[in-house]
Amino acid sequence: MFLLQVQHYGKAAKALNISQPGLSHAIKTLEEEYGVLLFQKEGRNVNLSHYGKELMTDVADILDIYLRMEERTAGMRTEE
Repeated sequence: MFLLQVQHYGKAAKALNISQPGLSHAIKTLEEEYGVLLFQKEGRNVNLSHYGKELMTDVADILDIYLRMEERTAGMRTEE
């Protein structure tokens, strides 16, 4: 998500507290796994590709579910 907000590998890596090569490698691994380009480089900036935009809907849904699960389990821990 950070990469989408800052549209720059270096800035996104810094915000995530990982190396830029590490972020690039993770993205490349995802692209190879799914067999599609998820991002397009435009000079020094990065944008979602057509495929990345399509998959972003699923990513948003997954993150929403994950965050709800985290909130729910946090509530369970305080009930005991």
